[in-house]
Amino acid sequence: MNSNSVVLIQIFGDLIYLIDAYLYLECWQRDKIEFDVNTEQQSLNNFYLEKLHYDTDTK
Repeated sequence: MNSNSVVLIQIFGDLIYLIDAYLYLECWQRDKIEFDVNTEQQSLNNFYLEKLHYDTDTK
């Protein structure tokens, strides 16, 4: 192989790596948003359950 073809293969590999890294970042951000929403919902559910339990005990 001559040096030009090696450089082209390296550039192609770098482009594939960049695309893969971008897709990984996008998926990670989506998963993080979904996780944060679910965690917030669980916290609210726990709060309301504790409040309900407290309200029924004080009556």
